[in-house]
Amino acid sequence: MNCTCDCHKQNAQSKLKKCEDRGRAKDKKIKELEKKLLTLTIVAAIIGTIVGKEVVDNVVEYFETFDKVKSSITDLTINDSIQEIPFQTYTGVSPSPSTLAVLGLLAFTPVRRRR
Repeated sequence: MNCTCDCHKQNAQSKLKKCEDRGRAKDKKIKELEKKLLTLTIVAAIIGTIVGKEVVDNVVEYFETFDKVKSSITDLTINDSIQEIPFQTYTGVSPSPSTLAVLGLLAFTPVRRRR
């Protein structure tokens, strides 16, 4: 049921005005927060760039040290006067590798027991 009296119209208009004011206040607050967010994003990007550059420089220095070590190792000369020690083969009584496998199988097989 719709009432067309002035008191209800004024009440509805005042509620509408309050709602519009709240909406404007929220929009203003959102714009302020967006400005802060943009500022913080720019600051974070600048700090990230500076710190990132330092990290990249440290990594490059780290790999350069490896290159220096590698180049110093390759620059070493080999002394040819030292003779290599020949590999000695031992001969004697020892089981062949296949015999060791069979003994290993026997060691892991279960033992049957009488009752």
